[in-house]
Parts: sequence; structure tokens; C-alpha cells
Amino acid sequence: MRTLRFHHAGEPLDVLLLEKADFDTLPGAIERSMQVLHFVPVNEVHPIFFQRAYYLEPEDNAVHPYVLLRLALERTQRMAIVKVAMRRREILAAIHVRGDMLMLHTMLWPEEVRTPDFPFLQRDVTVRPQELAAATSLVVSMADTFKPAEFHDEYREALAQLIEARTDDAQAPPIPPQRDGDTTMDLLEALRLSVERAQLDD
Repeated sequence: MRTLRFHHAGEPLDVLLLEKADFDTLPGAIERSMQVLHFVPVNEVHPIFFQRAYYLEPEDNAVHPYVLLRLALERTQRMAIVKVAMRRREILAAIHVRGDMLMLHTMLWPEEVRTPDFPFLQRDVTVRPQELAAATSLVVSMADTFKPAEFHDEYREALAQLIEARTDDAQAPPIPPQRDGDTTMDLLEALRLSVERAQLDD
């Protein structure tokens, strides 16, 4: 084990060099292991903790317990918080129901989630009832259920058309420029206008 000293902006920085033998002394995560920690309500874990999602497929001899767990989670409206081993690392994850499948979401460890510390959070902002009513009215007017099939990556589709056209030596259609806030309705702008209307009505 060796230590190197670097100097960055005048401040010394010690870097410890570890060798393979050092890592061999650490507790290793056993591949294909899973430890169930808790069953928690499905809406209790904030999405900020979630990373990547995987479908879980049971082996032939595990179909019955797989279906049994899925039904139990569905009935209780809970998901399992587990520790799993991936690439010899211990990973925090959540298992929940999606249709007839169980899904595993890898999660951030609590210390990996940044605590928000932005200057605007310290400002004392007063929201008048008329402003809140106008903003609420906007939200209600645009309320809908989430339908994933309605959304498309227009840039990706245009890029695919461009590639296909170039492959055929045809003239490629122009790619629409990406503009910040180029959505059906800019939410912050709509809220600003709602607040202005509420002030005028005062």
C-alpha cells in the first residue's frame, strides 16, 4: 500500500493506492444473491432514488413463487426493498409489480442523493390566493392520465429519417432545430401569465 501526495491549487492532496490484495480483504457480494429487507407502500419511495429498471424472469422451477409474490405485492399495494449483488457489488433495489411481471429498480444509496441547497429556497415568497387559484385552474385544465404511447422523440425520428435518406442517397429532410422550452405549452410561462391575470382581476 502506497501513498502519493499531489498538490492542487497550493493545497496538498494525499492519494492512497490500493492493491488487489487489499480488495480481497473486503466482504464480497455473492453473485445471484438477494436479501429482502422490507415491504413498503408503493408510493413511499421517491423517484429520485430510482436508477435503472429491469424485468425479472423466473427460472422454470421458480414460476409458482414468482406469481405468488407478484399477487401478494399487488394485493397489499407494496414493493420489496432488497439488496442484490451485481458485478460483485452490493446494490440497493426495489421490486414492484408491472402487469404480469415483477420489475427490479436499482436505487441510489441515501448518501448518494444530493440535498438541495439553492439560494432561492431561502427567499420568503408570498403567494396570494388569487395567484394560487389561477395556477390551480391551469393544472386542472391540462389534467389527463399518463399515456406513454402518445409521446414521441421527434428528434430521434427525424434522425432516423435522415440516416435512411442518406443511405438511399436521397435528399434528407431537415432536422427540426431543438429549442429550449419548445413544448405544447411552456409551464412556467403559462403560470406567469396566470399570475398576471390574477393581479389584473384584483
